[in-house]
Amino acid sequence: SDAKIFDAPILYITGHETFQFSNAEAQNLREYLNKGGFLMAEACCGRRAFNAAFVREMKKVFPDRSLSPLPASSQLFALPNQIKVVGVTPGLSSQLGGKTTIAPKLLGLKVNGQLAVIYSPYGMCGGWEMAQNPYALGYDDAGSLSLGENMLMHTLTH
Repeated sequence: SDAKIFDAPILYITGHETFQFSNAEAQNLREYLNKGGFLMAEACCGRRAFNAAFVREMKKVFPDRSLSPLPASSQLFALPNQIKVVGVTPGLSSQLGGKTTIAPKLLGLKVNGQLAVIYSPYGMCGGWEMAQNPYALGYDDAGSLSLGENMLMHTLTH
């Protein structure tokens, strides 16, 4: 509920465990996003507890909206990197029947007609650190970096 968030053009949320916004925090985030702010989020290591909490808490922020899958045709997957498939960690591969690449899975939420929230239910920060946990349910280093770069480019140009 800190007013300092209004000084930041981008907020980033990640985590492993469940969490809950207070009513004041949800209201503050709603106001931030309504005023043109942007939220990037990911479930670190693809943790299910964080994923469930993030989806639930975004409903608290915007009760009349839901996160929805970004289509493959989204500009987010085109600039600066053309992304059709990304590599995955061994942990995610084992859950996908041995697949080593998949179409990226990102969810979005629009506010005032603009994409204001981009969320990945699969981990990306391990790839950004280039210290991926092989048991994580996430994108590999190259996929994480490409997606992160595109997410930032989209945010800064829209």
